[in-house]
Amino acid sequence: MKTNVVFNLAMFKDEKLIKRVSAEGYESLLCHSHDFVETVYVLEGEARHFLGKEEQKVKKGDFLIIQPGVEHYYVPKYGNANFQIENFIFAPDVFPFLKDYPSMVVQHVNQDAAVTGLIAVLEAECANRAKSNDEMIRHEMYALLLNIVMRYSDRSIKDTEVSRNLCEEICNYIKQNYSEEISLDKLARAFYCSKNTIVSLFKRNYSTTVYHYILKVRIEKACELLLKSNLSNHAISEAVGFSDFRNFYRHFKSIVGLTPKAYKEQAEKEDVTHD
Repeated sequence: MKTNVVFNLAMFKDEKLIKRVSAEGYESLLCHSHDFVETVYVLEGEARHFLGKEEQKVKKGDFLIIQPGVEHYYVPKYGNANFQIENFIFAPDVFPFLKDYPSMVVQHVNQDAAVTGLIAVLEAECANRAKSNDEMIRHEMYALLLNIVMRYSDRSIKDTEVSRNLCEEICNYIKQNYSEEISLDKLARAFYCSKNTIVSLFKRNYSTTVYHYILKVRIEKACELLLKSNLSNHAISEAVGFSDFRNFYRHFKSIVGLTPKAYKEQAEKEDVTHD
């Protein structure tokens, strides 16, 4: 069957980073390609799926990742009405690590509690966009994709690109949530991986511990607040996630080499000198 449909993100009217769409009937049966990454979760039914020149059987509970530019289409076993799929689509640059993976079909993910749990969260957040934001949805989508490629592809978390990307995602999470309580347990739950995996990733990629990275981020934010706000030192320590001012004071002096007061005074003197 010749390709007669090419989908692109511009066809979808909303500007969300990750879009949830249904692709039932006509659009799914036509041989098509697209300029975005398409993930597919089969909700009901069975079909023959043609991916390029390869034919695959897909059914309820299967999960597909279709890369940009790849021709594919479905032939339902029992007709259109009995075959239902759910798509999450996004531009290739949203998750750059995926470019190293081929299009794939993963069977029986509905038997995997971690994966189905993530899909359910994604569905709920996309359905309630008023209370969700793009970053929350992107994080859940990332966790889902990471679980898929870690569990079901022939590559592993030790791959350089995946390893580096996961570290970047965790670092971004820390930078966005530094004011809250962050523990290794909480990070492991958020990214659906083991604590040992996170520890080894930080050691391999950044030659530091997660604990010291969190401290560094919090102290950097404290430095910003010291220079750009009129908050007291105690208020700043709480704002960047310290529950004990003595710990804040000790770590600030250890990392910066000055007390908070001395740091602010030195910065003010330098500003006067530059003027």
